[in-house]
Amino acid sequence: MAVQTEAECHKQRAAEIIQLTHSNESQTQQIMNLQQKLLDIGDRIATNEIISVGSSDQTSISRLAQLHNIQETRVTLRYLFNSPKFLLGKTIGLCSQSSKESGSE
Repeated sequence: MAVQTEAECHKQRAAEIIQLTHSNESQTQQIMNLQQKLLDIGDRIATNEIISVGSSDQTSISRLAQLHNIQETRVTLRYLFNSPKFLLGKTIGLCSQSSKESGSE
């Protein structure tokens, strides 16, 4: 009975690894999209600063917008990178518990 439980746990882990791999690929794509947005915004800000040379208000607004976007990106990246670790840790913990429980019976 314990062997069957280990096999089921192994299948479950394999399925979850596939799911996490797909999730990771999706999150990698999201990160790449965010990086592209940052580059686009940086280009726009640089263009605006060249056009409005001498306008300290515009420069300050552009820098503030860039900082705001960087902060949003950091929060997003933290979420994206922490989410799979949390799920993987929970999954491994549950499998370990079920293996221990089935082994004690």
